[in-house]
Amino acid sequence: MSKPLSLTLLEKAEVKRRIYSRFREALSQANEEAPKTMHIPNNVYLRTAPPSPSPELDRDESRSSLGTFNETPPSVSAQLPPPDRTSPAGELYTDEPYHDGSSSAVEGEQRPQASRLVYDSARLDKTPLPGTSQTDLIFESRFECGNLRRAWRRVKEPEDCGGVYDLYLRPDDCSASHTQWFYFRIGNLRPYVPYHVNIVNFQKPTSLFQQGMRILMYSEGRGWYRGGKDISYCRNSLRTGRYQASRPYHSLSFTLQTDGDTTTLYLAYSYPYSYTALQQYLRDLMEEPARRKFCRRDVLCRSLAGNIVDIVTVTDFTKSEDMSTRKGVVITARVHPGESNSSWTLEGFLTFLTGCSPQAKRLRELFVFKVIPMLNPDGVINGSYRCGGSLDGSDLNRIWHSPSKKCHPTVFAAKQVIRRLSDERGLFVFVDLHGHSRRHNMFIYGCPPTPAAVEQVSTAVAHVSEQVFPRMLWRQAENFSFQDCKFTIQKSKENTARAVVNREFNCLNSFTLETSFSGADQGSRAGFHFNQRHYQEMGEQFCHCLLAYAEGSPSNSLQIAEQELLAYYPVTEEPQKPIVEGGRACREGRQPKKVRSKSRSTSSKRRPKLASHSPPTAPSTKGDNDPFGLLGENETGTGHNAAEYQRVAVSRVEHRTSTSVEVRGRSSRTTSKKSSQSLSRTFSALAVRSSESREAAKINQRKQSR
Repeated sequence: MSKPLSLTLLEKAEVKRRIYSRFREALSQANEEAPKTMHIPNNVYLRTAPPSPSPELDRDESRSSLGTFNETPPSVSAQLPPPDRTSPAGELYTDEPYHDGSSSAVEGEQRPQASRLVYDSARLDKTPLPGTSQTDLIFESRFECGNLRRAWRRVKEPEDCGGVYDLYLRPDDCSASHTQWFYFRIGNLRPYVPYHVNIVNFQKPTSLFQQGMRILMYSEGRGWYRGGKDISYCRNSLRTGRYQASRPYHSLSFTLQTDGDTTTLYLAYSYPYSYTALQQYLRDLMEEPARRKFCRRDVLCRSLAGNIVDIVTVTDFTKSEDMSTRKGVVITARVHPGESNSSWTLEGFLTFLTGCSPQAKRLRELFVFKVIPMLNPDGVINGSYRCGGSLDGSDLNRIWHSPSKKCHPTVFAAKQVIRRLSDERGLFVFVDLHGHSRRHNMFIYGCPPTPAAVEQVSTAVAHVSEQVFPRMLWRQAENFSFQDCKFTIQKSKENTARAVVNREFNCLNSFTLETSFSGADQGSRAGFHFNQRHYQEMGEQFCHCLLAYAEGSPSNSLQIAEQELLAYYPVTEEPQKPIVEGGRACREGRQPKKVRSKSRSTSSKRRPKLASHSPPTAPSTKGDNDPFGLLGENETGTGHNAAEYQRVAVSRVEHRTSTSVEVRGRSSRTTSKKSSQSLSRTFSALAVRSSESREAAKINQRKQSR
C-alpha cells in the first residue's frame, strides 16, 4: 500500500488557493462587486444581504454630524453638539436595561435523541426539509454575515409553548474552536406563543449573558431591540470531542414571544455590520464633495477569496508644503470578523474626521491618517467570529510578528504600510479596534514602553507615559473606563498587533481599543446596553482626545492626567517591586497587585521600578481641574514645573509612609509587651518543671544509696 502524500503548510495553502480560484471562475457571471465566500465548492453558496435588515441606518443620512449622550467635563475644551437621542433616520434610541438574571433553564441540558432536523445550512435547496410540519419555525442564515449550521426540534416538548429548538452554530472556516457570533432569521412565528431556543455549542466558559446581556432582535416594525426571557448561559453535557481531554460545550437558552403581526425576527449577537454596508458607506463618503477632498480611497490588497481590502488616507491635501512634518496615525478594525461593534466605532471616527468642525480640520493639518476599515472581509462575509480569513485557520491577530504573504495577505500588506509610514514620518498613534465578549464598558489595552520610546518622552511621567492618553480619554468619554485598562503583555498576546507595533516600530501609543458587546457597569449608563450611536460616539471622542493629547490642550486635560498618574506612580530611587494593573487599583484606592515570580508578563523587564505605596483615591468627578491640589496658586497650570509636582507627590507619599511607620512602631511596642508577658509565663512554667525534676532526681539518688 502506498504511503499517503504529505504536504507542507504552504503546499496545502496553495492547493486550497487553486480550489478557490476555480470556484471564483465558475462564479464570474455574478456581479463583480458582490462579496465572495471562502467555502469549498461542495458546500459553498453565494450569500446575499437579507432584505432590509437595518433600515433605520440610512447611509445617505448617516454622514451628518454625530450627536452625543455624554456631558463634556469642564476640564475639556472641546464643545460637542447638543445631545441627540434619535437615529439618523429619525427613530428614537431607547435605553435598554440588562435582564434580572432569573431563569428557569436547567444546567447540563442536552439535546435528546428524540428530535428531528428542521434546518441545515449546507443544503443548496432552500425548500423545507422532508418531514417538517406547518407549525415548525423556518430558519435561514444563508445570507451575508449569517451563521447558523443546523436547527433541531424536540419531539417531546411542553404543552404551554410552541416548540423547543436546539441550534448549532457553524465554527469558523478551517477552525473548529470558535463559535460565538450568530446571525439568523426565524420565520413562521405565531403571536403571543412562547418558543424555547437553545444554542448549544458555545465554547467560552463565561459570557456577558450571565451578567445581564439580552438577545439582540430585529423586526420590521420595531427595528433593532433587546429582548428574550429566561436567559441563561451554562455548561451542558456535550463535548468538543470523544476523548477526556475534550472541552465541554455551553448553552445559551432563552424564550421568544412576539406580539401583534410580527411573524419574522432576525437574531444577532451584536449589531451587524457587513462588507456590503462598508462598501456602501465608503462610496457615499467619496461621493460627497465636502468630504471627498480630505480623503483618498485605495486598494490595500485582495483577500484570499478575492474581496477588495480598502485603505483610506485622511489628511489636508491642500497644504502640501508641510506634509513631511506630519506624523502618522494608523487605525485598523475587524481583524476579528465577529466583533462588529468595532466597525461602528470606526464609522464614527471617519465621519467626524472628514467633517467640517474646527477640531477635525486641525487634526487633518497635524496628522496623516491611514484607516483600514476591515482587515478580514472573508470572515465577515462568511459569518465567522475570530478566524475565517486565513487558509491555515490561524487567528489574524496572533501572526503579526511574521505574516505570510500567501496565507495572511491582509495582515502582510497592513504591516508593510505601517513600516513605510514609520520610516517616512514616524508613527504617533496606532489603534486596533476590537469588541469584548466578557467585560463591560469601553477600555484600552496598552503596552509597556520600549527604552527607545521612553527616551523620547521628556515629562516627569515617562515611566508611565503609555497611560497618559487613556487617562485623558477617561476624562473625555463617559462610557470609557480607566479602571479596566491594562498595560501589560501576556505571553499569549506577544504577537498581537499592538505588541508587535510597539516592539518593532517603537510606538509609545500602541493600543487595542475594546468596546463591550453588552454595555456599561459604571456612570450614568450603568446597567444599560450600548447601541450603534454609543459606538460611533466613542470614535468621535477618540478624535477629541487625540487633538488634546497632540497640542497639550488649553483646558489642562493633559497636565491633569500627568499629575494624577504622577501621584499614583511617583518616581523613587529605591528599587521597589513593580505595580501592575494600576488602572483598576488607582480607581478603587487600594494596594495594587504585585508581579508574581511565575508571571509571564514582560512589564517587569522594561518598566522602571515603582513605589509600592497605597495610591491616593481617584477624584469623584471628572470635572475636577485640580484633584490633588498640585497646581497651587497657578490655577491654569501654565508653565508648570514637573519636578515640583514630583517633589510634592513624593513628599506626600513619604509623609504617609512615615505615618504608617509610626503606627507600625506603636503596634510593634504593644506586640513586644504582649510577647514579653507570654515569655515570662513560659519561663516560670519551665522553672517549676525543672524544680520538680530536681526533687525527683534527689529522691532517686537516696533510694539507690540505700
